[in-house]
Amino acid sequence: MREPDDPIIILLGGASGVGKTTLANTLVHELGLQHHLSTGFVREAVRSLLPEALVGALHGHAFDAWKLINPDPDLPIRPAFQGTKAQAELLRPAFQACIDRALREGISLVMEGSHLIPGLLVDYYDKVSLACIIDVPDRDTMLSRATSDSHRRRALDSGQLNSILELQEECMRLAADYSLPVIDNTDLRTAVVEIQKLISS
Repeated sequence: MREPDDPIIILLGGASGVGKTTLANTLVHELGLQHHLSTGFVREAVRSLLPEALVGALHGHAFDAWKLINPDPDLPIRPAFQGTKAQAELLRPAFQACIDRALREGISLVMEGSHLIPGLLVDYYDKVSLACIIDVPDRDTMLSRATSDSHRRRALDSGQLNSILELQEECMRLAADYSLPVIDNTDLRTAVVEIQKLISS
């Protein structure tokens, strides 16, 4: 249960191209938050510390992680999501440690990344200011953003783009299961206002 003087902590999930990083940077600036943490950088840090034999699933982007595991064709979730989920579960203790420190020390934080899949940090949903999924309903726009200048050194093929779509669709489905709000980030200003309203309420 959150207390009135708890720091603002925001968790933004969603696949590549929904604008999580841009939205997080804007929230840090407009809300005066102290830290912006990307789960992709957490993944890279953890990966560098452990042998590949132990954490092979971490040696790739979230949307490519399914290639590093053996996806179960009998599961009701798509292979791309299985890979991201495998990474997310390995990284969960690191995410929890970051949130715990923020809560303990009163540090405001926005954490964003594809690894913040619905249900991963369910025990924290009543402790943080907001946990949500970011979406861009026009999938062509979303994929265009995923290959924009902000990712200019990350060339994506059609299979990877399809994995990104699969990941987003599973996030949207699970957001409903966990009653997480979905923020339409087609327009940045509208998304920021929506998040501010949700935090205030």
